[in-house]
Amino acid sequence: MNSRILAICSFCLAMTFSGLAVAQAPSPEIWLGPAALPAPGPSVADLMDMFTPDAPWKISASHTQVFMLQGAFVARASQGQLNSVVFDLNRHGIAIAVAVGVMNAPHDPPSGCGGLGNVEGYGTVQQAAKIAGAIKAAGGKVKYLVMDEPLYFGHYYTQAPGKGAGCHSSIQQIVQLIKPTLDVYRQIFPDLIVGEVEPTFFIDGQTDWRGDFSSWAADYRATTGRPLAFMHLDIEWPLHNGVEDALAVYGASQGLQRQGLLGKIGVIYNGSRQDKSDESWMKAARDHLMLMEGQNKLRPEHIIFQSWTPNPTQAMPESDPNALTSLVDFYLSVKEGPPARY
Repeated sequence: MNSRILAICSFCLAMTFSGLAVAQAPSPEIWLGPAALPAPGPSVADLMDMFTPDAPWKISASHTQVFMLQGAFVARASQGQLNSVVFDLNRHGIAIAVAVGVMNAPHDPPSGCGGLGNVEGYGTVQQAAKIAGAIKAAGGKVKYLVMDEPLYFGHYYTQAPGKGAGCHSSIQQIVQLIKPTLDVYRQIFPDLIVGEVEPTFFIDGQTDWRGDFSSWAADYRATTGRPLAFMHLDIEWPLHNGVEDALAVYGASQGLQRQGLLGKIGVIYNGSRQDKSDESWMKAARDHLMLMEGQNKLRPEHIIFQSWTPNPTQAMPESDPNALTSLVDFYLSVKEGPPARY
């Protein structure tokens, strides 16, 4: 997209988004989570370059409150890499979040279901100790722990090609599986704020998903002594009813808030695996932001720009509309008016 077209689009979107800054009080937290999975998983090419003094995402960094690290990256990174990450995030005053599976993996995965590395959402207490210990050794503090879709992968998931089978655990069983893992993280970081991400497509074909949703939040609070601090919605945009599903789950999440079972709601704005170029992925992410907050008037407390797909391949520079960090600048532009470079 050339600069003239982008300028026109930004102006139009700003008009659509007018009044957002006034409507939101306080302003939402902005979270940033570049793809950072060990090979052969996707990772932005310039990930470690983000944590250097002159990294070209200064505007985005100054408005980003939380940087999300994948647990798999932390577990496999060298201590030197983690030292650089933590030092630079501390320098910017950006809080650290870790997204990781927390359901304690069955000891004998081949005999049944789940298991670390076989099904997403699972982990071990040993892994938790390694991840938390490495960040602490780097001088860091994990402020947020993002549980990786425990309700979906523990309760609903069946099987994907090349992956392990789902356990179809009861909600009470899931809560019992996550408790030992959370205890390890909290022993190292007592002030840890724990929430989760869940997909929104899980409601398809689930006749009592609202009841499950409420039971999950209630059982979590009863077992841990505190409510879920946040819920991030992972939306399957390409589905024909993807947005409809997301709006339904958003509304149900608001219901949990009213019951005191949930703190904040967040929405992940991204593209999808169907987007085969950085340009198409980034355009889709911008369109999704405008669709949910412009057209549908959602006001989530967490704004999450995150990728776990091959695109975008670059996080920087923020002046490039095809780099992930530019989404932070774009969000600011549609709230406050387009910056000069647009």
